[in-house]
Amino acid sequence: MEFTREEVDALLNTKIRAEFRFNLKEKNETMIDYIKKLRMCVRWYQKFEGV
Repeated sequence: MEFTREEVDALLNTKIRAEFRFNLKEKNETMIDYIKKLRMCVRWYQKFEGV
């Protein structure tokens, strides 16, 4: 998978909405998805840089 600069910027600037304050299950699922995308982005960057 490849990432563009815009996709990386969008991922890093993602903010979790305040409406999840009382719905912990939905917040948990959202955070899991965000963390998975962030990990994929970091792995891609490491391969790209040859680290």
